[in-house]
Amino acid sequence: MHQRVLQVLAVAFVVATAGCLGSLASTSNDATPALAGSDGVATNSIDVRSTASVTAAPDLVVVHVAVVGEGDTAEAAARATAADADGLRAALDDVVDRDGQAVDVTLENAGYHLSPRYDYSRESREIVGYQATQSFRVETTAVDAAGAVVDAVVDGGASRVHGVTFTLSDAARADLRSDALAAAMESARADADVLAAAAGVTIDGLAGASTTNVDATPYYRGYAEDAGADGAATTFEPGDVTVTATVTVAYTYE
Repeated sequence: MHQRVLQVLAVAFVVATAGCLGSLASTSNDATPALAGSDGVATNSIDVRSTASVTAAPDLVVVHVAVVGEGDTAEAAARATAADADGLRAALDDVVDRDGQAVDVTLENAGYHLSPRYDYSRESREIVGYQATQSFRVETTAVDAAGAVVDAVVDGGASRVHGVTFTLSDAARADLRSDALAAAMESARADADVLAAAAGVTIDGLAGASTTNVDATPYYRGYAEDAGADGAATTFEPGDVTVTATVTVAYTYE
């Protein structure tokens, strides 16, 4: 069950025609021009901006890793990197979770770089070898097996683990986006009702609504080089992912 957290970041203001609720409209520095009706006459509105957040446990783990090979020639460096990449792929085929069940892992190429290494200790730089780096994006939906995936890539020959991200799949992100937008709209209406009651008017319709911001904040976790040392398995305790939505709503009143 998603936990909803309504942030009271709402900015509400009243926009009125000349002579109507003018004092309330002037109290906000964020007031926008009144909406115009089809006949060109300004329409009374109460405009509210509201932000809401929804949190949920992550259902996707992303690990960014790289293998690095060196050699006296560019070809030798490339071969060394290719061998480490093969070891990485093989290691990921054998990942199991805490219960000994096989873990489904996907591996995607994220980049490749081959460059000479220089010695700058002399008057002019001198090529002393080559370095090839191949980067990968590793994904799994087995969140509890994140540590096992990291250990596998290290054992398989990864030279670098740039970090681990606990985030949401596209489907989960879409669901939470809808929940956050609904919560923001609910909060906006509550604020508008309070303003209307204070002004002695009644909300009677919706003039317009828009969303200006829907963000998902994943949970990041770095990886230390000595993690999993002495035979200890790497473990993680991921936090929740937060999806935040901001809406701006204009309500008509009578």
